[in-house]
Amino acid sequence: MIEPITVTLNKPITVDGRTISQVTVEEPDVQAQMDYVDKLEEWKDHSPAKLTLELTVHWLARLSELTSEQILKLKIQDFERLTEAVETVMGYTGSEEGEGNETPAT
Repeated sequence: MIEPITVTLNKPITVDGRTISQVTVEEPDVQAQMDYVDKLEEWKDHSPAKLTLELTVHWLARLSELTSEQILKLKIQDFERLTEAVETVMGYTGSEEGEGNETPAT
Protein backbone atom coordinates (compact mmCIF):
# COMPACT_ATOMS: atom_id res chain seq x y z
CA MET A 1 0.00 0.00 0.00
CA ILE A 2 1.21 3.46 -0.89
CA GLU A 3 0.78 6.08 1.81
CA PRO A 4 -1.31 9.17 1.01
CA ILE A 5 0.64 12.33 0.17
CA THR A 6 -0.53 15.72 1.45
CA VAL A 7 0.54 18.81 -0.50
CA THR A 8 0.29 22.29 1.01
CA LEU A 9 -0.76 24.72 -1.70
CA ASN A 10 1.41 27.81 -2.22
CA LYS A 11 -1.72 29.65 -3.39
CA PRO A 12 -4.80 28.28 -1.61
CA ILE A 13 -8.06 28.30 -3.55
CA THR A 14 -11.47 29.37 -2.28
CA VAL A 15 -14.52 27.37 -3.24
CA ASP A 16 -18.00 28.23 -1.98
CA GLY A 17 -16.50 30.35 0.80
CA ARG A 18 -14.19 27.51 1.92
CA THR A 19 -10.44 27.92 1.59
CA ILE A 20 -8.52 24.84 0.49
CA SER A 21 -4.88 25.05 1.49
CA GLN A 22 -3.93 21.36 1.55
CA VAL A 23 -4.77 18.49 -0.78
CA THR A 24 -4.25 14.82 0.00
CA VAL A 25 -3.66 12.38 -2.87
CA GLU A 26 -4.38 8.70 -2.24
CA GLU A 27 -3.78 5.41 -4.03
CA PRO A 28 -6.39 4.65 -6.74
CA ASP A 29 -9.00 1.92 -6.62
CA VAL A 30 -9.99 -0.41 -9.45
CA GLN A 31 -12.98 1.76 -10.43
CA ALA A 32 -10.67 4.72 -11.00
CA GLN A 33 -8.60 2.60 -13.37
CA MET A 34 -11.71 1.49 -15.27
CA ASP A 35 -12.87 5.09 -15.56
CA TYR A 36 -9.43 5.99 -16.92
CA VAL A 37 -9.83 3.47 -19.74
CA ASP A 38 -13.25 4.96 -20.57
CA LYS A 39 -11.76 8.47 -20.65
CA LEU A 40 -9.03 7.34 -23.04
CA GLU A 41 -11.70 6.18 -25.46
CA GLU A 42 -13.73 9.36 -24.99
CA TRP A 43 -10.73 11.61 -25.59
CA LYS A 44 -8.98 9.56 -28.30
CA ASP A 45 -9.17 12.36 -30.89
CA HIS A 46 -7.69 15.07 -28.67
CA SER A 47 -4.22 16.46 -29.24
CA PRO A 48 -1.45 14.91 -27.13
CA ALA A 49 -1.08 18.11 -25.06
CA LYS A 50 -4.80 18.35 -24.31
CA LEU A 51 -5.04 14.63 -23.59
CA THR A 52 -2.19 14.85 -21.09
CA LEU A 53 -3.85 17.73 -19.22
CA GLU A 54 -7.29 16.11 -19.25
CA LEU A 55 -5.93 12.83 -17.92
CA THR A 56 -3.93 14.60 -15.22
CA VAL A 57 -7.04 16.50 -14.09
CA HIS A 58 -9.01 13.22 -14.21
CA TRP A 59 -6.52 11.41 -11.98
CA LEU A 60 -6.14 14.29 -9.55
CA ALA A 61 -9.92 14.53 -9.17
CA ARG A 62 -10.18 10.76 -8.62
CA LEU A 63 -7.34 10.56 -6.11
CA SER A 64 -8.05 13.69 -4.05
CA GLU A 65 -10.99 15.54 -2.58
CA LEU A 66 -10.90 18.15 -5.37
CA THR A 67 -13.38 18.32 -8.23
CA SER A 68 -12.27 18.96 -11.81
CA GLU A 69 -13.64 22.50 -11.56
CA GLN A 70 -11.59 23.17 -8.41
CA ILE A 71 -8.44 21.76 -10.02
CA LEU A 72 -8.80 24.23 -12.88
CA LYS A 73 -8.52 27.07 -10.33
CA LEU A 74 -5.10 25.91 -9.11
CA LYS A 75 -2.00 27.89 -9.94
CA ILE A 76 0.45 26.08 -12.22
CA GLN A 77 3.10 25.53 -9.53
CA ASP A 78 0.57 23.88 -7.21
CA PHE A 79 -0.84 21.83 -10.11
CA GLU A 80 2.66 20.58 -10.95
CA ARG A 81 3.33 19.62 -7.32
CA LEU A 82 0.02 17.75 -7.14
CA THR A 83 0.82 16.04 -10.45
CA GLU A 84 4.05 14.76 -8.89
CA ALA A 85 2.05 13.42 -5.93
CA VAL A 86 -0.35 11.64 -8.32
CA GLU A 87 2.58 10.08 -10.18
CA THR A 88 4.06 8.89 -6.89
CA VAL A 89 0.89 7.23 -5.61
CA MET A 90 0.32 5.71 -9.06
CA GLY A 91 3.77 4.14 -8.86
CA TYR A 92 5.38 5.93 -11.81
CA THR A 93 9.07 6.69 -11.92
CA GLY A 94 11.12 8.75 -14.35
CA SER A 95 13.06 7.19 -17.19
CA GLU A 96 16.81 6.78 -16.85
CA GLU A 97 17.43 9.79 -19.04
CA GLY A 98 15.06 11.92 -16.95
CA GLU A 99 12.58 12.35 -19.78
CA GLY A 100 9.47 12.07 -17.63
CA ASN A 101 7.34 9.56 -15.85
CA GLU A 102 7.03 6.81 -18.36
CA THR A 103 7.74 3.54 -16.61
CA PRO A 104 5.33 2.08 -14.04
CA ALA A 105 7.16 0.94 -10.93
CA THR A 106 7.11 -2.78 -10.26
